[in-house]
Amino acid sequence: MLKESAAIIEFYRREAEERQEPTAEAEAPARAIAVALRAPDGVSAVHGYSGALYMVGADRVVVVKPEDSTALIAHGYERVTDEGAEN
Repeated sequence: MLKESAAIIEFYRREAEERQEPTAEAEAPARAIAVALRAPDGVSAVHGYSGALYMVGADRVVVVKPEDSTALIAHGYERVTDEGAEN
């Protein structure tokens, strides 16, 4: 029976390989740079426009995807530079 179904098993194995998600190494060059923002007082977590949930640190800094930063800046978040000074 196994010999009779070997072709269909091989077919589905190949189909599954084609549909697999790319690995993290394959996606690394396409990743955009994250944006650090300072959250308003009293905010401990925020949902980005992309649907991602971001936890705000004790220093009120949250690192978000670039596509989420525009909406958050419009709602009172401030961009943070590497030195920690606000822009």
